Amino acid sequence: MDTRIQSKDLIGLDLLRFLLSVSILIVHFPFFSTPFMNMGAVVKTVLPFAGFLKLIYQYGGLAVETFWMISGVIFFYFYLTDIQDKKISFIHFMGLRFSRLYPLHLVTLISIAFLQYLYFKNFDTTFIYSNNDILHFVLNIFMIGFWNAKFGLSFNGPFWSVSVEIFVYMIFFLLTFTGLFKKVVNFIVITLLFFCFYCLGIISPFYDCLFYFFAGCLLAQFYNKIHFGWLTVILSFAFLLLMAKYQFPGLRNNFYFIRILDLMIKTGVFTFLIGSFGRIFSRVDLKWKNVLREIGNMTYSIYMIHVSISILMILLFNQHGIEFYNSTPFFVLYLGGTCLLGYLIYRFFELPVQSWIRVNLKNL
Repeated sequence: MDTRIQSKDLIGLDLLRFLLSVSILIVHFPFFSTPFMNMGAVVKTVLPFAGFLKLIYQYGGLAVETFWMISGVIFFYFYLTDIQDKKISFIHFMGLRFSRLYPLHLVTLISIAFLQYLYFKNFDTTFIYSNNDILHFVLNIFMIGFWNAKFGLSFNGPFWSVSVEIFVYMIFFLLTFTGLFKKVVNFIVITLLFFCFYCLGIISPFYDCLFYFFAGCLLAQFYNKIHFGWLTVILSFAFLLLMAKYQFPGLRNNFYFIRILDLMIKTGVFTFLIGSFGRIFSRVDLKWKNVLREIGNMTYSIYMIHVSISILMILLFNQHGIEFYNSTPFFVLYLGGTCLLGYLIYRFFELPVQSWIRVNLKNL
């Protein structure tokens, strides 16, 4: 099995990850109208750049599933061989994930708890995510706040996708450590199994992350052989499936058939995006590679802090009842400010703390 993905082939994925994180910010921008709706005001939301960004407002939430697929590609590159060769233990593997994810998660969890308290004092309700009690705080402390869909979204709601992915990391390590993925055919079988789990809703709420993550791993198997001809065929096939979905209304009566169709369409589009960005940016100059890598590294902080920033901005600017959620300058301030703060947090908090934890891991 050829696992020789070059680091240059992943540079484009750093830019794609950044754009996906920005799309999540855009999707969540209408959250700013929440105080007005909660107070019974008649809200007419005029979304900034609505024409240009229409598809992102509608479908930008699919960025989460694309992230999972990208994670599969990246984990295949960084970890698969070392795990198979027993060069990395489960404790070390999870320690590396802990150092990357937990410090910022803990900080944002505490900040959200405080900001939700202030929000409640001002508006007599919480902001978007309502399950902000002691039980959910403890679940979030252990990063398992969405390991049961019945728990509901709480505190820093977007962390749900990371919580689910942590479980998938464990499955990835277990299946890889046993040597199951030394044969490509086994990867195909496992991915098809998770495809079935997704379509039937088995192992909720992990089934979608399991499928996309291992679909990314499977894509990584053939990453060096991908070219734009194949990518065009894949995208065309996804488009034909999309047309079939809307040209034959009778198909919509079959829930599971539509679920299969949607999954195949999304997987095709995600594969096209990942492959295209990988190929287009694999030959950029070294200085641009460094820039793109920095941009990619700050995506986690952008994703994790944007709800805190939303609450804070509402508390700061909502005192006079100004409907700033309709404001294009405010939209630009929100995106630009979140990205800038995300970079600063990555550079001066995430990276130093992560490095300190990993140095101490080596001494254990």
